[in-house]
Amino acid sequence: MATRTQVKRNTLLDTTLRFLESVAPLVTPAVALIALYYMYEYGTNTLTLREHRASLSVFTFALMWIGLTSSWNLIGGYTGYIDFGHTLFIGIGAYTVANMMWSAVYDDLALNYSLNVWQSLPVVFIVGALFAGVFGWPTLRLKGPYFAIAMLGLFVAVRAMSDTLPTLTRAGQGIQFRRPFAEPLTVYYTFLALAGIIFFTSLWIYRSQLGKKLQAIREDEVGADMRGINTTAIKIGIFMLAGGFSATIGAVRAWSQTYVDTTLAYPPDYTITIIMMTMLGGIGRPWGPVIGASVFFYAETTFWAELGDLNLIVTGVFLIVLVLFMPGGIIGFFDPEDRGLAWHIRKLRLYLTSERDPEAPRPVMQAAQPHASFYRQVRNVMQKVLAEPALRFVDTHRFEVIASIIAYPVFILITILVWMRWNADIARVLPDVLAGLSGGEVVLSLLILYLIYLTVQTIMDISRYEVGREEFQEGKVILRGERVVKDFGGLRAVNNVDFEIRAGEIVGLIGPNGSGKTTLFNCISGVLPVTSGTVMLDNKVISRKPSWRINRMGLARTFQKIRIFDDLTVYDNLLLSRQWDGVPTFLWLYIAPPYIRRQTEELLEFLLLEQVQHNLASKLSGGQKRLLEIGMSLMSSPEIVLLDEATSGVNPTLIEEIKATIRHLNKERHVTFFLIEHNMNFIMDLCERLYVLDYGVRIADGSPEEIQNDPEVIEAYFGRDE
Repeated sequence: MATRTQVKRNTLLDTTLRFLESVAPLVTPAVALIALYYMYEYGTNTLTLREHRASLSVFTFALMWIGLTSSWNLIGGYTGYIDFGHTLFIGIGAYTVANMMWSAVYDDLALNYSLNVWQSLPVVFIVGALFAGVFGWPTLRLKGPYFAIAMLGLFVAVRAMSDTLPTLTRAGQGIQFRRPFAEPLTVYYTFLALAGIIFFTSLWIYRSQLGKKLQAIREDEVGADMRGINTTAIKIGIFMLAGGFSATIGAVRAWSQTYVDTTLAYPPDYTITIIMMTMLGGIGRPWGPVIGASVFFYAETTFWAELGDLNLIVTGVFLIVLVLFMPGGIIGFFDPEDRGLAWHIRKLRLYLTSERDPEAPRPVMQAAQPHASFYRQVRNVMQKVLAEPALRFVDTHRFEVIASIIAYPVFILITILVWMRWNADIARVLPDVLAGLSGGEVVLSLLILYLIYLTVQTIMDISRYEVGREEFQEGKVILRGERVVKDFGGLRAVNNVDFEIRAGEIVGLIGPNGSGKTTLFNCISGVLPVTSGTVMLDNKVISRKPSWRINRMGLARTFQKIRIFDDLTVYDNLLLSRQWDGVPTFLWLYIAPPYIRRQTEELLEFLLLEQVQHNLASKLSGGQKRLLEIGMSLMSSPEIVLLDEATSGVNPTLIEEIKATIRHLNKERHVTFFLIEHNMNFIMDLCERLYVLDYGVRIADGSPEEIQNDPEVIEAYFGRDE
């Protein structure tokens, strides 16, 4: 067996591991495409045989479950909003396709367009998404079990309404699909295509910046709001996508059954089955629903079907065991921290080569020294072949990112072209020029246009590297509060407080426990609405604005209890806190522009966190977590930062480092600070002015020396000397 030193000298092995590390992110799309191709070939060559018709039905339903669980995982897994009423979108899709496809057989139906199923499915997706948007607007403002109960109530209400709408559902009498009925193999291919589209969409979201935002919402929605993330809009958008996908699957399911009524449209046990399948595989991960649906459906059709009436009891026991002993699902056994294959390969490579810092960032495909000449030759060839903008783009983006932004659009385009080819009615309305092109020519043309646009946008991104906020004006009032009041029922926590913070200052807010300091910060930052009074930022009223909008206007904050996203890396925590102005939405979903990535790396270096930037935030020490939280606040380029007990829970040896960091940011980067602190030595040495609260009332303000000698302040802290 080779020793580590021998492995280190074996540059071929080292280079091979680096290559595997770089292509690891492509393993998942490759496996998914191979599986789709295999299922297509299996259906064509095997399931078409008469003796395999039963297997065709089993595989068709398995694909249906994969599609349903993957769509539910978008809202229940990615955002953490457990939806107990998701089955209602299956029924909405079923009744929509029924109304779209009917001829004059049913004169009492309000919608009677006589479309075929391929024309109806896009309409079904839109209808399902719109219903999800309408339902999600009020319900997604609820938290935890309240959202789950609200969606369950909506499911019951919509199901009951379906029995009383004669012009849409024939009042529960049922609607028979007209002939010719759906071919079983066609239904199989349709579910296969839908499962593939939903899986790749969920994978794309999971790996994109949008996926990081969804994960932040799942971990800490208030913290996500304070980082400038419009959580409500993102939740509603992802809920609409999940609703549209589920409605489309419900439509194909109804079409395959040739009949739809209330019982078939809204199966009551589907929601709990979807949740169990997703949890079994691994909730919140793209492969989780696929693995969970496959294993659960196989067990259900093979073993549990023989149990008869005990089936429901076994299912309940299985759910309890799953929640107690397998919270991470099957995938959780292999990758409990969701690090990914590339991380494990990197750990193996660095262990074998005895390199000191196993978490330090490494350039992708970094060559060993003996092979440096080979890579220089590759670089020279690239310089000759690629234009300078394209070469710069390759330099500033990782290999897997480039592969992803090419692979996913092509996959979507191919899917659209295949659908157009199946639908002759749409093909007939295309211009003659487009109709004469082959599918490959269309894909190639669109891909070239896409790459040209991407190159132009990259040049624009690089040119915007020095983007910053307006010129600093020392002494300008940037934050003002006038007679701010916050009531909790009969308790007045903040009572007519006035304050004024000027640019370039470090101002402190002190007072005994329970004096209303954090409540005032919550009112300023939008976490809590003010009862009365006004808070202004740069002479703009922010008293009634949501937290994410206040953050984008130039105010950031930290919390007494550190609020970072533990399951994201240090780098992703910082990147997530930066809004990318001027970047096209579709590009924003993929990657961070180069100038923002450079700003992130510079801030990591300044905070002394560059060596742990690929660590999960949960692995940091208390002081590092506090520095990371301060860094997250700075990423939005704020005019003022509210610090709530910056030294709380920090090792005393790091307090001086935090103090030095705040001073440097104030002097060199012109960041204004308004901070709460119980460490009197810390705040008296750092702040230029202080405000003092007691029972929600401002009792003093002035310099640290004036505050220390103020009788009211001494009385508030130590009581009256009798």
